[in-house]
Order: sequence, then C-alpha cells, then structure tokens
Amino acid sequence: MISRRSLLAGLAAPAIIRSTDALACQCSTVQPTFFDDFTGSSISLYNHNNPGAGGTWIPSRWYSPDWDGYAVNSGWMANPFLPTTPYMNLFVTDNVSSALLSGEVTPSGQGPNVGNLPFITAQISTGQGSFSQKQGYFEARIKMPNVPGSNLAFWLLNVPGAPNYQELDIVEFTNVVNTTAYNVSQNMWLTQSTHVNIPDDFVPATWFNDYHTYGVDWEDSVTFYVDRIARSGGTFATPATYTSPMFPILSYQLGGFVGVPPVGTVLAPMMVDYVAAWASKPF
Repeated sequence: MISRRSLLAGLAAPAIIRSTDALACQCSTVQPTFFDDFTGSSISLYNHNNPGAGGTWIPSRWYSPDWDGYAVNSGWMANPFLPTTPYMNLFVTDNVSSALLSGEVTPSGQGPNVGNLPFITAQISTGQGSFSQKQGYFEARIKMPNVPGSNLAFWLLNVPGAPNYQELDIVEFTNVVNTTAYNVSQNMWLTQSTHVNIPDDFVPATWFNDYHTYGVDWEDSVTFYVDRIARSGGTFATPATYTSPMFPILSYQLGGFVGVPPVGTVLAPMMVDYVAAWASKPF
C-alpha cells in the first residue's frame, strides 16, 4: 500500500494538467499529461446541454450522440443532466480529495426512465475530446467498497471511430454475492470477445480499509500494476491493433455475473483519490 503523500508533492505543473491543485508526482521529473485529484465540492462534469461550460468527465455514455443513459447488468448508468435521471448525488466528492461514485435502488415510479432496472449507477469518462493518449502510464488511487453484487472498474477504451477495438481493464474489482470472492482482475482485450488476463488475485476483507493504486504501462508491451508493483505474469506484448489513443473510464456496476445485491445492501461509494496519466512510466 502506498500513501498519497509518498506519491504526490505540491510541484508546479504544466497547464495541460486538469487539477485544481496542479499536483505532480514527486518520484520522477516526468510531469503527468493528465491529473485530476477531485479536490473541491464537485466533479468537473461535462453537461451536454451547456457544452460551452466545458468539463473534464463525461457521465454515462462515451459514444452516444443522444446522451442517454444505458443498461449495464442490473443497473442504469445515469446521465445526471437529463431531466428523467437527475441523479447528481451519484457523482459527488467528499469535499476534500476524492470523487465518490455510487449507486442507488431505483425509486418508485422511475422504472420506465431507467429500463425498468432495479438500480441506478454511475460512470464517468474523458472520452469525446476531453483527454485521450496513445501509450504511456495510466494510474488511479481508489478505495473500493465492500458491496456484494458489485463490479467496480478503472479501465481504458479507444476513442470512438477507431479502426480496431482496444480495451485495457486496469482493475476490475468483483464482489460475488454469497461468497467471500473479492478479487482483482486485470485484462487486455484483443477483440470485443477475446482477451488475455492475469489470474485473479483474491484479496482479504481488510483490502477495503484503505486506498490502493492500480496502473498500467502501455508501451511496446503492456504491464499491469497494483500499488506500483508489477503483477506476476502481468506483462503482455502490445497487440499490433493497438494503434489509437485511449481514454480512462471509472465504472460502478451492479448485478450480472456477480449476482444482484441483496435487499438492504448498503451501496457504499467507490472513492477515487486521483486519476493520472504520464507519457512514460514515472517510477
């Protein structure tokens, strides 16, 4: 486990960094190409109804021109700027230094607006022009909640319109209902239906007590990291089809293969301290 203090220092950063504090990594002279530490009272969300206001993170879909939410497993990924799903409470900060992404039980009468699914959930990305990058090191520091029936992820996807499919799952944290199978998986997708992955690491319940960093170094090879330690068996040759920039996504998913959260489950938030990218690995 690496503390935030050991990773970051209050160094001046270039204007390209999207961060209210403009922090940078003290362990290297390499400056990040993207950095958001979610300091402040809100996440910088892009509102499709007011594009001139800007915004770093796009809620819900990253590829749809109609800006609708969409169904994932047992949850509806909401766009809080739609009048039918104004669930801004799923996209908040702790007013200190973390983004809080979460879900909630679909309120009575709201079903037709959310595909008649039992839950409403959150997803944000920097797709469609905010930030993407070809190769480099991508990292997030996250405190995962212990929520049975959840699949929480930090991942990369290639930009819309790219000729080939690219997806790097930097971390998928799955919590299977009625088991203690909390596990960290990391995957590199070759097509939309085939991938290579590191064997899942099952983690103890104490894993939920603090933040951990999850990263990927995408160069001529792809190497996955947890707490800046390379995963055993976690290096793969970069596919020849990985020719396009990719952008980060944070997802809070419920249901599906992990099972539906039991009635009364507390849908605690995924707490994201920061998301960062560098042109090359900074350590």
